[in-house]
Amino acid sequence: MSKHHRENELTLLTTDYEQEQSRREVVETTQTLKNLAAEADRQQDAITDAQVLSTKVLATSVTLSSGLSVGYIIWLLRGGTLLASMVASLPAWRTIDPLPVLESLSGDDDGEDETLESMVEDSTPDDNPDFDENKAA
Repeated sequence: MSKHHRENELTLLTTDYEQEQSRREVVETTQTLKNLAAEADRQQDAITDAQVLSTKVLATSVTLSSGLSVGYIIWLLRGGTLLASMVASLPAWRTIDPLPVLESLSGDDDGEDETLESMVEDSTPDDNPDFDENKAA
């Protein structure tokens, strides 16, 4: 074999080795990119899950607070209705004593102010024939 033939073989072997090395690098790079893409997908899924969770928490909070607010308003209205019906059932003259009002309307001021106490003190058992001392005691 000639020297020229050996150089060709050496060049072919070197070229084959370099091509194989390039193929390995391409495969390794491709695998690295696939791993990187898979990791990016996992992170995106994690972020999406976190957003879904925060959306659910927000929706739950809004629903709960709205429900409590409506319930509180209904409770206040019910209490107000009960209070209004109770006040409506009270007698109108309960808070005002009608005797001084009616007395001022009568116009009879003869100066004789006889009270219930003076009437009771003035009545004696002798004046009342139906009075029984045994029942009084």
